[in-house]
Amino acid sequence: MRMQNANAAKKDRHSRASGNPSPLSLRAVGAAIFLFFSLIVPASAQTVPQPTIYVPDPTGGQTFEQLLQAITVWLNRIAGPILMIILIIGAIQMLTSQDNETKFAKGKKTVTYAVIGAAVLLVANGIYYVVQSLLTP
Repeated sequence: MRMQNANAAKKDRHSRASGNPSPLSLRAVGAAIFLFFSLIVPASAQTVPQPTIYVPDPTGGQTFEQLLQAITVWLNRIAGPILMIILIIGAIQMLTSQDNETKFAKGKKTVTYAVIGAAVLLVANGIYYVVQSLLTP
């Protein structure tokens, strides 16, 4: 037992001599750092006045209903002409196929997709107006 205590004392002296800090000093440093950040830093941060930041309203003061209507109108104004252009391109592909079945099928597929897009656009508008009528008192 005495031998173990003597070995422990030698190890403790050796660790101090080699520059390794003891666990007690590590705890003291940790406690000091904790107290510094928990007491001093928040107190100094509270005394600094906060700057006023102005963020402009991106909706321009509109309600959600007005914003949703503006987005829907904007998308319809873009989607309508695009659908017409795709429909014309498909028709030109079909007219210029000159008995080539693959070119004719490609044009037919383009026209079909344009018509499906127009149907999706109409259904989306219908859903918008149904939801709007349900939410409006």
